[in-house]
Amino acid sequence: MPGCLAGLATPPPAALHLLLRGRSRMAFSAAAPSRAFQLRLNPLTGDSEWLVVDEEGEEGAAPPQTQRQLLAATSYLDMLNDAARNRAYRCAIDAAVSDPSARVLDIGAGTGLLSMMSARALGAVGGEGRGSVSVCESYLPMGKLTRKVLRANRMENKVKLFHKRSDELEVGVELDSPADVLVSEILDSELLGEGLIPTLQQAHDSLLVKNPKTVPYRATTYGQLVESPFLWKMHDLHSNEANAADGVWLTPDGMENIVSVKLQQHAMQCDPLEDEIRLLSEPFKVFEFDFSERPESQRENKITIKTTGDGCVHAIISCGCFS
Repeated sequence: MPGCLAGLATPPPAALHLLLRGRSRMAFSAAAPSRAFQLRLNPLTGDSEWLVVDEEGEEGAAPPQTQRQLLAATSYLDMLNDAARNRAYRCAIDAAVSDPSARVLDIGAGTGLLSMMSARALGAVGGEGRGSVSVCESYLPMGKLTRKVLRANRMENKVKLFHKRSDELEVGVELDSPADVLVSEILDSELLGEGLIPTLQQAHDSLLVKNPKTVPYRATTYGQLVESPFLWKMHDLHSNEANAADGVWLTPDGMENIVSVKLQQHAMQCDPLEDEIRLLSEPFKVFEFDFSERPESQRENKITIKTTGDGCVHAIISCGCFS
């Protein structure tokens, strides 16, 4: 896939209208608890995990009263309003869906934006009635919204929507045949944080042809060594124990430079931290992923990094590039 995955068009007005409308029949009933996806850090493992949380069960938290408030707590609107991302996805989908008989599978439909782009691309090459677009969305409230968006854009007969996880789909049941084009937007700011690897493994094993076209096609992660006492304080207890109200010291005497907590990762934008970060290396490639092939569960890569100056490496910042 050419490097045009730099994004899609601005979302259809009808879709935006449905997303931003204050009240909708998709909204949870008054008797049912409000739920949403939230990315949380597991304090025991240091890993980021996506959880379905009960908003009303959060102590001291006021439950969202409208669909607008619920969506505001997620990243959906940020993504929908990212014009560069949308143009890149449209460019890549148009390039991938070039066969009128293409069978497209969209995993994690979300609002249905990429599903509609796939259907439009298929129609542009004369694929209506020949190819197909099948999508799955396991989060039922969002799946209901997807169906409303499809209906509002008169695409409910062009996209087959299943309220299931991708590993619940079967060829010969939901899918007529293995898909030859995979569209997915289950990438987060940490690239692999939304269970991308096991999802792609299962899709390649059970739902896709060999060497399918994929959008995105490839992803590369880069890292860079930085000195930043600010980031280090987010990770370590050093110099903070003396200020603890209970006076309890968690690090034994003489072990301060040996004992530390598990390495953690935090999703954040680095631009606002410009004054808190001093770069100690040039960006270096860490991993490259080809989504058209079945990904490995584990991978190691040894890298020799040349520093560009003296200092203490407090953190490694990373970013991902897609094509």
